Amino acid sequence: MFFILVFLGISLTEIRIDEFGDTTAKFQSAYPEYPGVELLEEKLIELTNKERIKGHLPKLVPNSHLRIAARQHSLEMLEMGYFSHISPVNGNKTAKMRIYNSGLPQYKIGENLAESIGGLVPILIQENLDSLARIIHNGWMSSPHHRDNMLDKDYTHIGMGAMLKDTTLKVTQTFAQKAFGVDSAVVEKKGNKYLINIYLSSSLWKITVFMDEEGLSEDSIEYYYGRMKIPLRIKSGIHKIELCSIKSDKYCCRVRFFIDTNASWNNLFPVLTEFGN
Repeated sequence: MFFILVFLGISLTEIRIDEFGDTTAKFQSAYPEYPGVELLEEKLIELTNKERIKGHLPKLVPNSHLRIAARQHSLEMLEMGYFSHISPVNGNKTAKMRIYNSGLPQYKIGENLAESIGGLVPILIQENLDSLARIIHNGWMSSPHHRDNMLDKDYTHIGMGAMLKDTTLKVTQTFAQKAFGVDSAVVEKKGNKYLINIYLSSSLWKITVFMDEEGLSEDSIEYYYGRMKIPLRIKSGIHKIELCSIKSDKYCCRVRFFIDTNASWNNLFPVLTEFGN
């Protein structure tokens, strides 16, 4: 029997509007939630948070959307026989696309990968799960890039996807920083327009909205306490909406999402593709 362990890590910054909860029209995850090696996932999150406590950092909160994205990527790598942050499947190509398409809001995201191959893998999962978790965790911690992801002070949430097939284990660890100032988005239909209600957890005073080439006049946006309402004409195509704050006279865009006004009511929020990246 033999045992091989390989690691890959990546850190990116991208964004996605918050999970919509119970809304009139909502973004649906592009992926089902596959079952993973749950006890191993839990152990790896526990070990990561112990390292963060040692470094006087807040614990990362497990997030179901990050877990969905992580398990999806681990399973795809298993089934397609590759090991990389870059997927051969167009709609899943990058970590930022996978996390966006899982329905999670994020500004800054990161991803660590590990691969274990050999006859010892299923034995360790069955008989010595703690040892396997520590081997993977210690491998990540001994790599500067992986360690930086795990101890990044900006990250607030974590997801883990451990998937086993025969004697091959693929593990994906995902991180995200909660989108600044945005809690959720709700869509309502009124006449020939969709009204996008964006709920915010921070002040509106320095937030500006940018849109696609069609443009949007400032006086068409309605501002309320903790909320802004953006009108979009029905059947006017796909719009990219970005919320940006002003820092030192420069715009810093922190939230971006797409809405397809030509789509059916249940499909207003398209998945991110290579074209829409």
